[in-house]
Amino acid sequence: MAFDQPLFALAKVVQWKWPEVLGEKKFVVMFGGLHIEMALWSTVGDFLEGSGWTAALTEAGVASVGKAESFLKASHLTRTRHVHQVTLLALAKLQRQAWQEFISSNAEPGEASFQIWRQDMIRKSPTFQFWDIIMEFQTMVLIFIRAHRTKIFAMYVESLDSLVQWFFALDHVNYARWIPIHIRDMESLPDSIAEELKKCWVLQKTQNCFSCMPLDQAHEQSNKLVKDSGGAVGLTENPIAFRRWMVGGPEQARLLKEFERQLSELLVLNTRNCASDEVIETVKNIKDLGLSQYKEYVDGVIVSRDISIHQPIKKNSLPLFKRQALKGSKTKKQISSLKSDCNRFSHLYIASTFRGGDLEEFFSHENHPWPPSISDHGKLRLPTQKSDLLVLLEGVTSGPPSHFDVKLIDGSAAVHFLSCASVSTFVEYSRSVFNTYYVKNELLNCGRINIIWDVYKADSLKVCTKEK
Repeated sequence: MAFDQPLFALAKVVQWKWPEVLGEKKFVVMFGGLHIEMALWSTVGDFLEGSGWTAALTEAGVASVGKAESFLKASHLTRTRHVHQVTLLALAKLQRQAWQEFISSNAEPGEASFQIWRQDMIRKSPTFQFWDIIMEFQTMVLIFIRAHRTKIFAMYVESLDSLVQWFFALDHVNYARWIPIHIRDMESLPDSIAEELKKCWVLQKTQNCFSCMPLDQAHEQSNKLVKDSGGAVGLTENPIAFRRWMVGGPEQARLLKEFERQLSELLVLNTRNCASDEVIETVKNIKDLGLSQYKEYVDGVIVSRDISIHQPIKKNSLPLFKRQALKGSKTKKQISSLKSDCNRFSHLYIASTFRGGDLEEFFSHENHPWPPSISDHGKLRLPTQKSDLLVLLEGVTSGPPSHFDVKLIDGSAAVHFLSCASVSTFVEYSRSVFNTYYVKNELLNCGRINIIWDVYKADSLKVCTKEK
């Protein structure tokens, strides 16, 4: 029987509670391969988020901004798998090209092997090391998928054992807790059950090669066919979409061209910003950290059984591209920004003077990528409460007048503070409460009323407030 993670956990608890009737010798409970694959791609996305990978996909025309972001969470499994295949091929090609250039320019033929050059580049360049780890991660996930497609049970167990460390390192605690149990079950099967299981642990949909799939994926496809007679149309069935992926591969390779440089920094692809030292340390140590946590978990929970399987697994919360520690205080950043502004202003002013430039035009341009009065290093400075904005008006206003030309009413606020106990429908509320009682009373001392409702337009302050 194949389950997703929550049901697998319940099934194992049931087996341990009633071993005579429902124990592991009676039933073989498996983790669904489809759900494991989705969790693995999501884990890869956690490591890639903020690295500029999605921007490279967007600029290459492989996907729109929204679709590229969805690949980080594996929202669409087939598309996510294809985009990781394209990324892996592009990175592997660039890595080989960089090695060939190194051989032709710096060494005699046959003097340095590829693996020696690769290890040397990993020591020199954190950027090279990061993308090399991504290549290794993606390769292992694709080997895991190949084990299902080719029905090789030993490859399935071995690849899963090499991948489980990433669940520990990147805080996927539920899979980190239960995948080792599944691996232990698969490795300790009796010979009679193991031989029988190897024949039916995946389902072969057709007689073609490479057509086997996990049991839970076959179940999901059956559900899809039942719910929608049209079935699912994959990317490879659309020639136009598939051609875009083929054309987008070389373009993405151009943007991912990091293997050709020996950089001492870890760079974001699209912005060229340098990651912090903490992120570089994460890249260097993440594999060893995940592997040590995996071994410690197996020794404590499975081998010696000194630790309960339900004991919380401590999260690492490692510094990644998406969560980097802030360097320095705000005051130091502001001082540094002001010094930079002074130097930039003086250079531009001198250049404009010597070239006979128009000073009025010179001062009409901004020297900041964002307005410093309402932003803090590019991040919109928002008040903790909207009422704080009224403080700015206290010094320029006097007491309220007896009559107003126009009144502006917040429609959402008015709906919330007006009582609706005496009405039962929206029509009654509009006629009896909102229009008759509230609006007509407000019109007694003004000439006009404008009722304003919240509208989140693009590139507005309201959108930033909503995101916060």
